[in-house]
Amino acid sequence: MLVSTREKAKQEALEYLREICPPGTKVFTHVTHVTRSGNSRSIDFLIVSEGDIVRITHYVADAFGDNIDTKHGGVKNEARSQNIGFAMVMDLAFLLHGFQDIGDLQAGYTLKHIWI
Repeated sequence: MLVSTREKAKQEALEYLREICPPGTKVFTHVTHVTRSGNSRSIDFLIVSEGDIVRITHYVADAFGDNIDTKHGGVKNEARSQNIGFAMVMDLAFLLHGFQDIGDLQAGYTLKHIWI
């Protein structure tokens, strides 16, 4: 079976993110750009792993099948939500950990969102 390059990148990104973002991980987001119309934002994603700051933006983009804003950095998102960082982290939690509660963490809240 032939797997597309984009699908392969998505699977590899999900594997990496599941390894580096176990339940309880704090995901820091930063808006790198907002268009004049406000219809599009670029969001950067970072975590702290073993004491190091790790930029996971490209992996998040691949996991969602989204594009990277090459001029400003960050995952391009066309949503108008003012709290798109939170929404994207919750969506990432579902992608990585599913729809089940894990210990004391409710499904969808297995990752902690923090704006920077």
